Amino acid sequence: MRAGDTLRLLDPAIVGKLAVLEINQKREQFTQEAVLGGKKGVAYIITHLMHPAEVRTLRSVYGSRFFLIAANARRADRLDYLVEGYRQELSKSPRSKVSTDIGHSDTDEDVESSVNPTALARDLIAIDAGIKSSMLYLDPKTRLNVDDTFQLADLFVRSRAETRQYPARERDKEIDRVATAQITRLVMQLFSYPFGAPTTEESAMSTAFLAAQSSVSLGRSVGAALVDSHGSVVSIGWNEVAKPNGGPYRENDGLDHRDHINGFDPSDVGRIDAIRSFLDVLLTPKKWRHTLGAIEENYPEAVEWLTSLQSYLPEEGVAPVKEAVAGLAGVESFNNTRIMHLIEFGRSVHAEMATLSDAFRRGVGVVGGSMYVTTFPCHECARNLVSFGIDNVFYVEPYGKSMAESLYSQEISVFPSNDASINSHMVNFVPFAGIASRRLADLFSPVARKRGLNDRMGAAKIGSAIEWDELSAPIRATFVDYPPGYDHQIVIPELEVERLGVEVIVAAGVHIQLARAVNSGSDPGKSSIN
Repeated sequence: MRAGDTLRLLDPAIVGKLAVLEINQKREQFTQEAVLGGKKGVAYIITHLMHPAEVRTLRSVYGSRFFLIAANARRADRLDYLVEGYRQELSKSPRSKVSTDIGHSDTDEDVESSVNPTALARDLIAIDAGIKSSMLYLDPKTRLNVDDTFQLADLFVRSRAETRQYPARERDKEIDRVATAQITRLVMQLFSYPFGAPTTEESAMSTAFLAAQSSVSLGRSVGAALVDSHGSVVSIGWNEVAKPNGGPYRENDGLDHRDHINGFDPSDVGRIDAIRSFLDVLLTPKKWRHTLGAIEENYPEAVEWLTSLQSYLPEEGVAPVKEAVAGLAGVESFNNTRIMHLIEFGRSVHAEMATLSDAFRRGVGVVGGSMYVTTFPCHECARNLVSFGIDNVFYVEPYGKSMAESLYSQEISVFPSNDASINSHMVNFVPFAGIASRRLADLFSPVARKRGLNDRMGAAKIGSAIEWDELSAPIRATFVDYPPGYDHQIVIPELEVERLGVEVIVAAGVHIQLARAVNSGSDPGKSSIN
């Protein structure tokens, strides 16, 4: 992990580019082996992608032929899995110890032999998520970030969601069964399976992503769709400023006071003002010195601390100016504090509440419905979803600012187990599983499904369903991208060479980047610190 983070100091996308380089170097060999072996083609599998820039690079090179598959698991299951792995490593030999400095092993007699496997596992999960760094002084933009990478997937697999009831030795088998079924469906659609259709979950989430496109919030764009127990869409919403008489301001409205029209996001200003007003009082002793007696009996520790603090401060105080407070956001330690992520100063109605209020205005019932939302709900929206009687909430993108799980642990269940009886009295917050909305149009594009009158078949076969054979099925035309009129089963060398040209350019660029780094003799880690 540390090696990858160091390498990304050269370029956040460098690992993805190295994958392109290796594919380019081995393509001719693999293609020849495939042709000689009577194979239809070659598929390249890359594991694992850990940074959004890697995904963007691979998409820019391979276009619609690149598929990202993301497997998710309950945090408790992931933690158990890692804890068991660390426990086994620590028990192998008394001289083989794992340091709490993730990524290092140590055999020094002075190092403690007892290390907490759970603490190590929690650190590893935090580093994966981009919350912690694998090394000091690392720019958050360059270190690995699985959370931000995950949401870019083309297929979401809920791995291990159903494995707690299985003995440990049987879990891998069950994981394979669940994952294989979802990946097999993706491959069938890729190879022109004519009778596949989006699931209720995929259609609903696609509606939520479509709704998100109506948001031009200066923060993030979030969309939501509420469906009833039959899967029918009840209402939709997106995060946007509310207008008089109900609903959000919309494109082409005569009256428009959205944030971008006003020119700034008040939520950022609100946080800065809140921090500055607190520091102004704290760092100006004359504003509170004479009132300490009121709290001395109940809070003697506070009086002692403030009395000590004032001895270091001038009478007039040292309250920071607004620009100084704004600059604190650039310091990661300050930026990670809760006060830097307060959400109550924004003007936009959140997508979930906009969806609920839309249904309420029209008198449509929402009890027992399911909410599909592009981003995990904040804690304010979570309590509204509970209050309105929503049964299930499905989401794609995680949201680190949300305190929903900690505040409402008795009301909501995040990534519930498969045992319905455990969580039937709670609102289930479930990570979305299925094909991503961005790929539905390509993977479910129209193909022939029956033999018609113009197919020159015998009378007995007219109107019969197409027989799909996985061994001879063609790749869906939407992934070949040849001009109209061409038989997409016939390879057009000129177009393929043009695509491969991008791969060659990226591969050559990696050589240049690495050569420059070696020739300069610089340490990427030191250059980032400086």
